[in-house]
Amino acid sequence: MTNELYNWPAIGGPELDTEEGINRHVRGNLTQTLPSPLYWWKHPDGGRKVYWNLRLIRDYLRNGPGEKHNRLVEEYLASLEAPKAQAASSKQLQEVSR
Repeated sequence: MTNELYNWPAIGGPELDTEEGINRHVRGNLTQTLPSPLYWWKHPDGGRKVYWNLRLIRDYLRNGPGEKHNRLVEEYLASLEAPKAQAASSKQLQEVSR
């Protein structure tokens, strides 16, 4: 089974600016509008660099908040749950095998 998280690339702010034609002021507004860590997050080492979920932010910028975008958010959240469910079922199989 492939890791679903590979379908959700993260990029830095300057890369997002280049990819989507926005600037740091727009990014600042987005960090105020969109929840972290769903759309963006800071590196855990306490640095200032912000990482963006490219697929989610790109869809939000192009389509806005709506039904179609909400389905993509649900797909992303389900991909986060998939590894947890896989680990739990693997653990259950190990317990049954004993």
